[in-house]
Amino acid sequence: MPLYEYQCTQCHYGFDKIVQRWDAEVRCPLCRGKVEKQLSSFSVGSPRPKQGYPPAGAGPKICNNC
Repeated sequence: MPLYEYQCTQCHYGFDKIVQRWDAEVRCPLCRGKVEKQLSSFSVGSPRPKQGYPPAGAGPKICNNC
């Protein structure tokens, strides 16, 4: 389920909410006013491992005696 950011049009309270459907009706948790979805930033994962991960020497061993 996606996490969306909202801001109340009446009291201007900003909050995040996990919703099941894009068109789900969401109200402000403080004043029950109407809210607007906000543009959210997102990150995209990279298939490359982080630098230094896995630790040096943790990879498969190569047999030099075969």
